[in-house]
Amino acid sequence: MDNRKEMAIDWFNKGELAMLNNNVFESFIYFWIAWIIGCKIYISNNYNDTFDMTDAVIVEKWAKRKSDYIIRSMKNNKDSLKLLSEMKGSKHNNPIIDTGNKIYREEFLMIINYIRNDFSMEYFEKSKNETEIALGFAHLINKIRNNLFHGGKTYTNKNDKQILEAIIPTLRDVLQIQIDNQF
Repeated sequence: MDNRKEMAIDWFNKGELAMLNNNVFESFIYFWIAWIIGCKIYISNNYNDTFDMTDAVIVEKWAKRKSDYIIRSMKNNKDSLKLLSEMKGSKHNNPIIDTGNKIYREEFLMIINYIRNDFSMEYFEKSKNETEIALGFAHLINKIRNNLFHGGKTYTNKNDKQILEAIIPTLRDVLQIQIDNQF
């Protein structure tokens, strides 16, 4: 087995343990690390030049190719995502989480509408599809990761903890599908 696969599984197991111990910040970080390793494995096996790709680019490429993993996981975690769809950024009241990126705000609003419409594309323009929902969800996870790693989220903030509690079950399921199907 590729050493990276063992590493991803090890980080996944650490995330599971942290989740069981109600350590949402640790759980998210461990699951993030496992996910990025899995994405890198997939991308390095399917693209030629991955050396200079940032984590954000790798996650984006993976989400476009494996959107079904994200959509399936979202549908499996309707209850926690319903809570996520009610959240707003604490400073600017943006959908789910504050961001200066207009595209991300539009994607996060699209995720909210997808969740509120019972995970149906029926109410969207014909040009929209579930791959865009999955890509937006990957951007959301990456934005949360950036906020955690760069000081925008804290252990003591109730809203920060709630967003992690809402998103972790879906991220965990994405990882489980990734492990079951990619490794």
